[in-house]
Amino acid sequence: MNKIFGFLLLVAGCLFTASCNDDNTNYVAPSTLKILKAKTYFKADLDTTVVVASTPITEATTEATWLKAEIKGDSVQLSTQSNDNLTSRGAQVLLKDAKGASFTLSVTQEGSVFSLENNSDLVLEDEAASSKFKFNTNRKVTISTTADWLQTKTDADSLTISVAKNTTGKPRVGYVKLALGGFKDSIRVVQTSIDDLVGHYTLKYETVTIDKKIESKELEVEITKVTKDSISLHFGNAYSWGGKYKGGGIFAFKAGETVLKPQNTSANSNYLKSVLISNKGEMTFKKTDSINLELTNDNKLKFVSNGSSHIGETPHFGFALFNKEDADQTNFLGLYGSYLDPYMIAK
Repeated sequence: MNKIFGFLLLVAGCLFTASCNDDNTNYVAPSTLKILKAKTYFKADLDTTVVVASTPITEATTEATWLKAEIKGDSVQLSTQSNDNLTSRGAQVLLKDAKGASFTLSVTQEGSVFSLENNSDLVLEDEAASSKFKFNTNRKVTISTTADWLQTKTDADSLTISVAKNTTGKPRVGYVKLALGGFKDSIRVVQTSIDDLVGHYTLKYETVTIDKKIESKELEVEITKVTKDSISLHFGNAYSWGGKYKGGGIFAFKAGETVLKPQNTSANSNYLKSVLISNKGEMTFKKTDSINLELTNDNKLKFVSNGSSHIGETPHFGFALFNKEDADQTNFLGLYGSYLDPYMIAK
């Protein structure tokens, strides 16, 4: 009996040893796929690369929606979408061969760069001219113009705008527009001289009637040139308001200016002077306060607040009577006329 039991133990030991030997022989540890060629940094624009490994790649997956991994023969082609964000972004691609060897490839796509410096209005006289703006981008930008008299050229770090000579005898306004994905910018180009702006206009405005109702009205006015940088705005044959030309289709008119003087300077003489009116109905006749008359995109001339008034925004004006030439609150007689939301259309 002891011999039989010993024999069984011997057989069991041999079987256990054989089983262990078989496991050691068949077990193969997963290997790491060796990458021979791969670009891991992508441009912000559409970009692509090919990944090559030491053995044919049979599987390539990624969770990134902006990155596409496709098997192309024995390699993998990685393709990106454009990155419209200013920040870079990263992703991982899991690569495998037929034997299960794998490698996780980490890739990065740079963010978009879009910078246009000094993009204020480009204000020019009627002569042909060019102007350069600092411009920086790492992607293809769509540049367009709204007028055929505007031309553009870009180089590594600048945008040049060329403007043809203005022979129309009228002011003109155009835009240079830049677009990159969700990024947009523009440069407003104004080309005019003071001579282009003189002439007859229809002044459109609103006024307050005696019964305190708002009424729309029109008045024929005229701009005449006085000097190379000054004009007079004539309200019919009644009175004139002097203004300064600041260039680029912009005039400035001061409050407290006498627009109609009395024929004699007796003690009972009255003076008609310009006043500026705020949206709240407040008035100022201080000569340090002024209002602009500016060229709009549709070639109208519109009165706008220029921020100089001590009572805040004053986009309206009027004329008031004073019984002394030096206007102040003590000699104010009353408002002669108000012009609310005024703008002018050339005839």
